[in-house]
Amino acid sequence: MDKIKEITILKVKMEGFKRFLEPYEADMNKVTYIIGANGEGKTTIADAISYAFCGTPFWGENSCDRLKNPNADKMSVEVCFADKNGEVHNLLRTKSGSESSAMLDGHSMRQADMASVFAEKNVFLSILNPLYFIEKLAGDGKEFLQKLMPGIPKNEILDRLSETSKTLLEAEDFAEPEVCIKDKRREIRELNENALHLEGQIDALKKRFSEAENTIDSVIKEFESLVNRKNELEEKQYRGIDIEAMKAKPQTGNVFQIQELYQKLAEIKAKGYESKYTKELMRAKTELNVLAQKYKSYEAQAANLKVGKVCPTCRTVITEDNIGEIIAAFKKDVLALREEGQLAREAVRKLEEMDRQSMAVFEKY
Repeated sequence: MDKIKEITILKVKMEGFKRFLEPYEADMNKVTYIIGANGEGKTTIADAISYAFCGTPFWGENSCDRLKNPNADKMSVEVCFADKNGEVHNLLRTKSGSESSAMLDGHSMRQADMASVFAEKNVFLSILNPLYFIEKLAGDGKEFLQKLMPGIPKNEILDRLSETSKTLLEAEDFAEPEVCIKDKRREIRELNENALHLEGQIDALKKRFSEAENTIDSVIKEFESLVNRKNELEEKQYRGIDIEAMKAKPQTGNVFQIQELYQKLAEIKAKGYESKYTKELMRAKTELNVLAQKYKSYEAQAANLKVGKVCPTCRTVITEDNIGEIIAAFKKDVLALREEGQLAREAVRKLEEMDRQSMAVFEKY
């Protein structure tokens, strides 16, 4: 059935309804208002119209028990009305015990069908009883009206905004403002949580870099101490001995002693050189690789610092106003990282040099 948007009530017939135990018919064809003393049936007519169309009393209560006359076995309300084209319709709603039914022009109707033909309950009752909207819907009235009001085209909203706001919102779907605001607040919470997480990671990395620097400094000091010790031992080893003269002097000795020396020499060569700097060198190179990877990541992120994007470090939306500040802060972080990388690279170089000198001592031995 087509939707009926306008009605003119012609008459209302009640039976077993509130004070009217016997059938009572109110002619509404030429009525523009109803007056009367208390208890004479003004509200009863309003309840009857509401019951016929919505299945509820005038104030929208869920229970209709108070509407039935206590001396009646059943109650019924029949409303005769004309639509905007002048076509007359008849609506009948009855209730007997717990069973109720509604008929429109002889066709059985569910309440969902009634809402689709006429109007949803809150709309119908707000028109029939303005106090229902004010007192019953109360705080929900704003949301109720928003659902009824026609939407504003998105382009009209964007045309009234600044270019920055327009850039940020043009890809958003804000047909329902409340939903859009809720989603944005959720995104802000997630960004704040991510920012806290990243700040924790940065603090942890700074601590690790500091510990690595201290370790490298300690290794360098140890290496320098070993070099000095090596030089002292070499000086003691050859003190008072003419090495060149010994090389020129023919070597004599027991054949067995010579064979034993060759055997020891073979064992030393077979054993090979084992660096005592391997562990520290691997650790220093690992730290250097971590810094290098982070530096490459910063370079990739720097290329994406554009208006409308989100800063990868502070998670702030980049605008024309803050892009200079964000780029300056980013450059400062990159320079600091570069200095850390140079220190790490120098530490690796010193360890490699120490390792080469240690190998040279072994081979000389």
